[in-house]
Amino acid sequence: MNTEVINDLAQKFMKGTATAEEKALLHDWYALELKADEEVVIVGNEGDQEEMKRRLYASVMRRLEVDEVDEMVMGDEKRLSGMQLWPNGWFRYGAGIAAALAMVVFGVWFFYASRHPEADQDALNAQYANDIKPGSNRATLTLANGKTIALSEAKAGVVIDASTITYSDHTIISETDPKSGSEEQDWSPGGKDLSHTFEMTSVTTPMGGTYQVMLPDGSRVWLNAASKISFPSQFPEGERVVSLQGEAYFEVKKERDRPFIVESPGQSVEVLGTHFNINSYENEGVVRTTLLEGSVRVGKSASATRNRNSDDVRKSGSAMGIANSDVGKRAESSVVLKPNEQAVLDASAKIKVLEVNPNDVIDWKRGDFVFRGESLENVMRRVSRWYDVEVSYASEDLKSITVGGFVSRSRSISAVLELMERTGKLTFKIEGRKVFVSK
Repeated sequence: MNTEVINDLAQKFMKGTATAEEKALLHDWYALELKADEEVVIVGNEGDQEEMKRRLYASVMRRLEVDEVDEMVMGDEKRLSGMQLWPNGWFRYGAGIAAALAMVVFGVWFFYASRHPEADQDALNAQYANDIKPGSNRATLTLANGKTIALSEAKAGVVIDASTITYSDHTIISETDPKSGSEEQDWSPGGKDLSHTFEMTSVTTPMGGTYQVMLPDGSRVWLNAASKISFPSQFPEGERVVSLQGEAYFEVKKERDRPFIVESPGQSVEVLGTHFNINSYENEGVVRTTLLEGSVRVGKSASATRNRNSDDVRKSGSAMGIANSDVGKRAESSVVLKPNEQAVLDASAKIKVLEVNPNDVIDWKRGDFVFRGESLENVMRRVSRWYDVEVSYASEDLKSITVGGFVSRSRSISAVLELMERTGKLTFKIEGRKVFVSK
């Protein structure tokens, strides 16, 4: 976006007349241009919003004046590249301001922190002596006969088709069964023929693991940490049905005569061919289905109706609630989503549809954490799954602190925690695989 557009959006935001789409443009401006070596973290409460808005607006205006000079010097051709042409120091400052502006939409007090990965590393090492590395490509393949294969961390994905199991780079999977101690087996077409069976196969990622799976029909699935997908080694005629626990992003191959169905706790999602994300972690209290492309129908499964009056489920749902439920558009037993919509199935088996920015929902697939005005408890659940840690709070009120911002998932846990600590609102301590949070 050029300076005139940014200026107009900033003025509308300050006057309170910016539409939801215009507010999203401010956020996307930041998210699109942010470089990999820069992070922003925002932590706080609902105070001092007006004063911070004024300061931010003044900062944006100063930045726009610099950008106008840059544009006059660089000419029309370079101007098309936008913020990437700004001087590095100003760029980082401008990116932080844009991020903060977007986060004010969610009613938070904010603090900006931008840094290079190599900066102050000695200080980080001293503060977090027990640092923890980020997650990686890790998963276990379980065959119908019960055999388990630890998939290679050096590979990004596994391909399952009717007659063979290979990695995504076409190398053949060979593994000694760690449980039985059996001889190494070759899962090539000559080693294991799957073409005449519909038995179930599953791929499971641990805490701190992620993996890609190509299903027998050519559909692709990205598994987030602590997730499991189960599917037949060959899809039968008719429906293609898979089951999911945890979180996954799907790119489904179109087959009009064979709908693709994803069963997750409490719900069933039916598609013909589309891109969507499902988050069904048990400790989230709700199941979220987000559509990026195409069309899907989200409905309650039999288990949702069966468990609707369960005390345990009801307590879980009331404890978690639904983020941004006030902007839900409709609540029905079955809904058809359009791109940029999210269906939220709560513990009472009601489905509510929200308008969302899908790029934030699939941040994990891109290798990022994007927090949009979330509670610290929600944020730390995501951190916990990726770094395989347990989180302990010094007091319950810490869980409700609001956090917003952006940080790469490729960073060690100390870098993520340090960015939040620099706000002066939180303190973290790592002992083994446990993170202690205090003020």
